[in-house]
Amino acid sequence: MRNALKKYLISTGVLLFSLTALADPSQCTEVTDNLVDNCGWETGCWHAWRINDSIVAVGDGVIAHSGDWGGIVHPHVDIEYMGQGVSTVVGQAYTLSFWVRNLQSLDRFQVLWIDGDVVQYPLDLQNVPAEEYTQFVIPDLIATSDGMEIYWGLGNSLGDINFDDVVLAPQ
Repeated sequence: MRNALKKYLISTGVLLFSLTALADPSQCTEVTDNLVDNCGWETGCWHAWRINDSIVAVGDGVIAHSGDWGGIVHPHVDIEYMGQGVSTVVGQAYTLSFWVRNLQSLDRFQVLWIDGDVVQYPLDLQNVPAEEYTQFVIPDLIATSDGMEIYWGLGNSLGDINFDDVVLAPQ
């Protein structure tokens, strides 16, 4: 019985590995110097992201800009934040790019570049009209420490926001 169970487990592992190899990669995973972990949600979860679990999900199919998965931020009244810390080099300039789709207008849409208590807002928009997937590119983010944080502040009381293909790379 033990040999049969062992063979089953090995076969299952090989099958799961094979299915993962067949998955479409996100565009962001193809960027070799991308500092964002789980940049296209291809893990099928919010691994590496700091989030409010009650307002986010991961979706496949039409949610994804590229690859098989994308992040979803559900409607909420207050500004909610999602992001992660990244290892940076002091004085180095970085470019941030990401894709967003909002099928309802957004109340607030921010990008925060954070070094400890110092917060910069390289993007701060209000009343953003509904749009299909749109790429945002923010160049010249200068690291002031060896560990910066990149966050999005989102206020969307009307509908979901889809995120995908987040890249933060040295210029």
